[in-house]
Amino acid sequence: MSKTYIFQEYKNNEYQNFVSDDLIEVNINSFQFFEFDIQEISSFSNTYNKGLIPEFIINHLKELLNHYKLQDFEQEFISLLCSFQSTHLLYFETDLNESLTNDFVNTIKQKKQIIKALKLYQSDKKNITSIQFNPLKEKALKIDNWFLKKDIFNALIYYYGITEQDYNSILQDENNLDFKYSEEYIPYYVVNTVCQFLINRDFNQTNALKFIDFFLRIAQIKYTNDNNTDCIELYDNIEDNINLTNGDIKALRQKFIARKKDFLI
Repeated sequence: MSKTYIFQEYKNNEYQNFVSDDLIEVNINSFQFFEFDIQEISSFSNTYNKGLIPEFIINHLKELLNHYKLQDFEQEFISLLCSFQSTHLLYFETDLNESLTNDFVNTIKQKKQIIKALKLYQSDKKNITSIQFNPLKEKALKIDNWFLKKDIFNALIYYYGITEQDYNSILQDENNLDFKYSEEYIPYYVVNTVCQFLINRDFNQTNALKFIDFFLRIAQIKYTNDNNTDCIELYDNIEDNINLTNGDIKALRQKFIARKKDFLI
């Protein structure tokens, strides 16, 4: 069942609902022009088909797209606005406790076990006699029904989008992210994807970065290390919103574009 995404405001180092009565319902569609390897973004429209966004946020987005003559891509950027923020929040709000950190770092090890189980299942469906779930305070739940096992394995195969020939592909794409950089993970990938989208449409890098800076602020994504920032400023005039200094552009380039992906690992 599809749901409605409620757009959030960054304030006092946390995300919260906008205190606003002028929320506009928007459609969230699958992407036509962007390609993301990040499952939470690429499949966002499978979970959410609507969004509720303050009118002034929509107006800023339209202003940005009109200024750079990208108004034909409005729906694409509305969908990105919601999916980007929602996915960023998964990492921004994650508690850095030891158990979760270890789980995150060791994800690939257990994913190999999933791949092994899928291989065994597809080679002979009798290989896996049962699947067991272990609740914290309940007895183990054992699934040994042939039809239910089939449903579970087919769901895993569908989720990862794999065939019998490409089991290794999801391991090669696996991200061994250094957890201390978790808040930078989603912005890094989205910024580089949007930057390439703009450059493919004859933007120079400076204008692409001006566009990206404003889009990040519209999306309520804090990307600076200024701990004194208790909110993300948006100005009334488009020129003020894209009026970056050379130092601002340089900092943005170094943080996202010039920085190699392996800083995350």
